[in-house]
Amino acid sequence: LTVIIPTKDKLSLLKRCINSLNQYSPGCDIEIIIVNNNSSEKSTLIYLDEFKSRSTRNCLNRVIDYNGVFNYSKINNLAVQKSSGDTILLVNNDVEFITSNWGINLASNANRSDIGCVGAKLLFEDNTIQHAGVVLGIGGVAGHSHKYFNANSEGYCRRLNLVQEYCAVTAACLCITKSKWLKIGGFDELNLAVNYNDVDLCLKSMQYNLRNIYLPHVLAIHHESATRSVTKGYQSLTNEYEKMILRKRWKKIIENDPLYSPYLTLLNEDFSLSYRKKKIAL
Repeated sequence: LTVIIPTKDKLSLLKRCINSLNQYSPGCDIEIIIVNNNSSEKSTLIYLDEFKSRSTRNCLNRVIDYNGVFNYSKINNLAVQKSSGDTILLVNNDVEFITSNWGINLASNANRSDIGCVGAKLLFEDNTIQHAGVVLGIGGVAGHSHKYFNANSEGYCRRLNLVQEYCAVTAACLCITKSKWLKIGGFDELNLAVNYNDVDLCLKSMQYNLRNIYLPHVLAIHHESATRSVTKGYQSLTNEYEKMILRKRWKKIIENDPLYSPYLTLLNEDFSLSYRKKKIAL
C-alpha cells in the first residue's frame, strides 16, 4: 500500500500525520511518499531528509519534489506514477489515524473487483463528524454526510456506523487500486486543480461500474483546511470555476443522487426532511 501525502511546510501537522501511521499499525506493508511542494522552512527540510533515512523492511519512506504552483490533482497524479504499491491511499497532511489496521481495511476493500474508491470516518478535534461519505447536491454540488454529528451518534437510520455505498468520498483519505486509478484516468489536472477532483474521480469510477464505499471502522482526525488559507480573491474564483465545471460535467447525477432520498434536504448535511419532491406516490 502506497500512502501519498502532499505537503508544504506546516511541519507540526505533518509530524502528527506520520507519527499516527507508525503508532497505529496499518496491518500491511506500506510505502509512504511525501510530496514536497515548495517547502522553504529549514525545520521542514531537515525533517524530510531524516524521514528518508528511517525506512524499514515493512515501511519504505520516500520524498519526491513537486516545484510547480499548487495543483492538488497534478501532485497526486505525479506521486501515483512514481509509486511502488499496487494500491494507493491519498492522505492529507492534516489527517491523523486513531485506529489500527487502517491500511489492510482500506486496501482489502479497494481490491474488491467491484469497488472503486474507499473512504473512512473522519472526525474534527472536538469529536464531531467531519466526513462520513459524500452526498451529491447539497449546497448545489456536494456535502459531507452527517457533518457535525457527535462521533458516538448512530446517525440517520444508523448510517454513521454501517459500511455502505456513497457516490463519493473525500480525498483527504481515499483508497483505490493503482490499476483502477490509471484506468479511470486519475485526477483532472487541467480543470479541477484544487477542488472537487475527488468527487469527479468517484463519479468517473461509477461510469466503470465501480462502487464507492465508506468504512466507519477506519477512524482518523482531520484538521480540515488547516494547511490552506481562507478562500478569497483568486482562490475564490478558482473554487467557483471548478464548481461550475463539476456541475456542468455531472449535472444529472448531482441533481439526483441515487444513494440519497429525494425527500431529504439539500440545504444541510443532517438528513432532515425536505419538501423538494412534492409528489409522493402512495
